[in-house]
Amino acid sequence: MYLLGKDGQPHRRLIFTKEEKEAVLTEMHAGHFGVKRMIAKINLRFFWRGIVKDVDSWVSTCLACQKFERVKTVAAELKPIKVVSPWHMIGVDLIGPFTKSRNGNH
Repeated sequence: MYLLGKDGQPHRRLIFTKEEKEAVLTEMHAGHFGVKRMIAKINLRFFWRGIVKDVDSWVSTCLACQKFERVKTVAAELKPIKVVSPWHMIGVDLIGPFTKSRNGNH
């Protein structure tokens, strides 16, 4: 899918039809690299108006990308707890309920 110039070097191919765009998007998205890397890969070999918009739309509708997308969360700021005296504050982690074992234990 390259165009070779008279110098023998590959040139970017112009894409005109919807079918050609879909073929390029399908091929270039096989690795699920995300928008920026996909645009960079496409720009090496192809050109059409609206590449960024088309790639963004393609990636945002990919179920695999949505399923495994890393969610950027901001962790809460940790603050020190002032110790006033021993046993002033107690922390407990609770879990359960548990099902009984064969021996009747929880």
